[in-house]
Amino acid sequence: MKEDEIKKSYEELKFSEDLPERYLQAADLQEGDKRRKKIHLAPMLIGILMVGTTIYGAERFDWFNWYFKENYPLIQESADRNRYSTQNEHLKMSVENTVFTKEYGMVFLHIQALDEKGKAFMEQNQESLQIELAAENESQADTGGLGSRTRLCQEISDEENWYYLLQTINHKTSDSPDYETARVTFRSTDSMGEGELSDVPQAMELTFPVTQTIGTSYVFKQCEGFLEVSVSPLTVTLVWETEKSQFMQYVQTVEIGMKDGEWITYENQPETQLSPEWDAYLYSSDEAGKNILTLISKEILDVENIADVRVNGTVCK
Repeated sequence: MKEDEIKKSYEELKFSEDLPERYLQAADLQEGDKRRKKIHLAPMLIGILMVGTTIYGAERFDWFNWYFKENYPLIQESADRNRYSTQNEHLKMSVENTVFTKEYGMVFLHIQALDEKGKAFMEQNQESLQIELAAENESQADTGGLGSRTRLCQEISDEENWYYLLQTINHKTSDSPDYETARVTFRSTDSMGEGELSDVPQAMELTFPVTQTIGTSYVFKQCEGFLEVSVSPLTVTLVWETEKSQFMQYVQTVEIGMKDGEWITYENQPETQLSPEWDAYLYSSDEAGKNILTLISKEILDVENIADVRVNGTVCK
């Protein structure tokens, strides 16, 4: 690497704010060498650049490519890659990537330990944290409650960084206005048992704008027994009115036929897991009897290649 290339790489690299201080502190610990050796800070930093680093401020995980893999380009233009952060005395919480449809929101969340107390707390509570995602529009009040789901991404977390997938719905249909804002709430644990961490991190709340929305690609108003069936690249949403509010008694099958002959199918099988095509479902209902079920696809639906949609065996129009 030429001298001017090294200089340019060093200037462009973004390090965490406390990196120089942390480096100097580490150097001071080398009691036997500190009088005989000079500290050469720039070469050390260049070495970090060349071999890679896990420093939080210098490296950013590519969420979308990890989660959606080769299908990510189908929604790339509608994804928000801005970072929104807040912190308390022991932990930093960052929303790193988000994507929203009219009915649904997905957020990738990063929690970093800032000190040993934060690290100890997360090691003990990482799988039971009370983290909630809500999305809303000020012009339309919530009428049926929201559904929220949080999953620890254990496979990419480490001893100082924890990653979560957050999902939410808010009793919305394709006719509802787009989300305007979203909010992630980290609720503090109220009490800790004997022998557990006594210094519990304070609660945190992070509100950020929903800057982009994936529009609904297909909306069917004629589907027997349903007010609406809508399909977006990430979700299938069904709306109906009936005294049988539980969708387990009402929605038996959802079938999406692709132009190449492939079928993506949801089948209601009580007490069994979802089929491989689906990641989760979120359900809400209101006092007026309107029920909304949102099926969340594990892979991005290529809506341009959908041939037809059927619910309970009926072709939707």
